[in-house]
Amino acid sequence: MTEREIKDNIEICRKKFEIHMNGFDGKELYELPACGDRKYHSHSKGNNLLDMYSWVASFVSGLAPIYYLESGDRKYIDWAYKFKEAYHEKVFEYPLDTMHDLGFLYIPYCINLYNITNDSDFKNDALKAADELLKRFDINGRYIDAWRRMDSDEGTGRAIIDCMMNIPLLLWAWKTTGNTIYRDVAKAHADMTEKIFIRKDKTVCHSFEFDRNTGEVLHESNCCGFGNGSYWSRGVSWAIYGFAVAARYLQEDKYYNTAMELLDKYLDSLDENDIVPVWDFCLPDKEPAKIATNCPSEASWDESDIKNREFNKDSSAAAVVACACMELLKHEDNERLKAVVQASLNILCSDKYFNKDINVEGILKRQNGQMVYATYGDYYFVQFLYMCIDNKINLW
Repeated sequence: MTEREIKDNIEICRKKFEIHMNGFDGKELYELPACGDRKYHSHSKGNNLLDMYSWVASFVSGLAPIYYLESGDRKYIDWAYKFKEAYHEKVFEYPLDTMHDLGFLYIPYCINLYNITNDSDFKNDALKAADELLKRFDINGRYIDAWRRMDSDEGTGRAIIDCMMNIPLLLWAWKTTGNTIYRDVAKAHADMTEKIFIRKDKTVCHSFEFDRNTGEVLHESNCCGFGNGSYWSRGVSWAIYGFAVAARYLQEDKYYNTAMELLDKYLDSLDENDIVPVWDFCLPDKEPAKIATNCPSEASWDESDIKNREFNKDSSAAAVVACACMELLKHEDNERLKAVVQASLNILCSDKYFNKDINVEGILKRQNGQMVYATYGDYYFVQFLYMCIDNKINLW
């Protein structure tokens, strides 16, 4: 695919983004739930940014810095500034109502806007978010606790694979401040992940529960994917990208090697002739097309018919892996990585996965095994296209 064709696709995505700009015309930012009807649900139905379990809001607001970098049009920055106060309020006024996904929230928005505007408010808010993420570190188990409120003594500790995409917030804070505590916690969590989450065959678990008093691993406790023992494709994508970013910040080959090993296993697990993975590689034979959740979707299918596995794809995982390959190419010029990038461009930009109708908000079809659109897949698809134009710039 030529650079001109890539830019044309970015332009289509940019026009779709302006639908979001018109929808979010106030100061409140809501999550947009996945949709099967090509248009995202009413903003009022999603979690507000201040909600503890909000994690995808910045996959909308965080597109503004990318479109500014691509177009130079200040209107994207001006629009993003509308939500500045809400991001500040979340970590300064309600710090206990946060969870490990602070990286997903503050990297696309605050860090990218700080890099563009040099507005120290964005830097300070991102550093406060890093401090709150730091507080979730369990010194016994050497993991970042995923979801519980940190003022609660109830329940077990939990770590999830998604957090590999949140530790870059800590690595950025280390580089920004020079304080090595951020680096040390990020490394500890990454090393724990490599030791516990990655199986001998290089497949990846989603979640483990821990004894909060001793740090002992209690058991696998999958919350995404099909079930315990499964191999959730988007979870793998988070791991590959997270280790790739860790390799860049820490300049340690072991993290690059881990990312490459996970990528190799992921690629070997794909269906023939499609770079887009099935939602979970370990779907049982009796339910080869099992739907990820009970969320209504654009299509329904017989879960017992293996031919219908075709409907069970997750293009969001493919988009994240494509970004990870671009990140890994910064570490080493690698022909296999280049081949994955080119294959990802060709298939994700095809009509099968990319809705090019500029009147429709949804960008990337067939996400999360549900035949739906979702903002996280849209975000990483746009990021991937932009990285293909200029992979030298670090978005974060």
